[in-house]
Amino acid sequence: LVHLIRKRSIDVVHAHSRAASWVSWFATRLTRTAFISTVHGRQHIHASSKSFNIYGRTIIAVSTALRDHLIRDLGIPPPHIEVIPNCISFEQWDEARTAAVNALPVPPAEERDLLLFVGRLTGPKGDIVRLLLQQVLPLILKKQRVRFRAIGGMITPNDIPPMVSSLNEASGQPVAELRGFQNDVAAEILRATVVIGSGRVVPESLTLRRSLLAFGESNYVGPITPGTFVEAAATNFGDTGVRSPTDVKKVADDLIQLLEHPQT
Repeated sequence: LVHLIRKRSIDVVHAHSRAASWVSWFATRLTRTAFISTVHGRQHIHASSKSFNIYGRTIIAVSTALRDHLIRDLGIPPPHIEVIPNCISFEQWDEARTAAVNALPVPPAEERDLLLFVGRLTGPKGDIVRLLLQQVLPLILKKQRVRFRAIGGMITPNDIPPMVSSLNEASGQPVAELRGFQNDVAAEILRATVVIGSGRVVPESLTLRRSLLAFGESNYVGPITPGTFVEAAATNFGDTGVRSPTDVKKVADDLIQLLEHPQT
């Protein structure tokens, strides 16, 4: 990195992970280059993380909960942190909505409502999909005719496809599927009755006028409405809050409510 900074005459280095910040901190000190770091998630707390701040003096946190975590748990001075939530281009998503609406066929009236999970299948987000497949969807299928689809990510853990097969077998028909990475996310969202996600998936789905259930890496938030948006955004819609157990019945009940009264 030192060689690249000097060769390209780089003025500012912007790091987006702990590993990148570690390397960048030393490289920018050696080259006297400006350094900015963006923190996207909660950090592991141990002696070295408390005693040595690798994020520098100019830090962006993507949520207020994350800012409070950096101050409280890592001892970073508040003046060094600026909160800048995930942003999206509304114009881009409005255009995507118009294009997708014109291209999508009208679904048959008897087609099941679609629950769409948007996010990778690895790490904590994979645990959300496991919980949905094994505990939440069986409760919903007793009361609603629904389909479940998960998109996003390049890697599928070996244990998740058998969960899909097991749910389909128990239902006597295909009600769940994994589609992996998709280029046209807007079209996928527009096919859904309810979207399940966190982070930037929330404003993207709301821009496309779809009902949204926020369920992130750290905690379950629930349906996003004008009344819940600000509080939900404080944890980046469930990605950066304090970890807490999930009430499976509440998740199922919230999804059934959204299915019965979808936003359009």
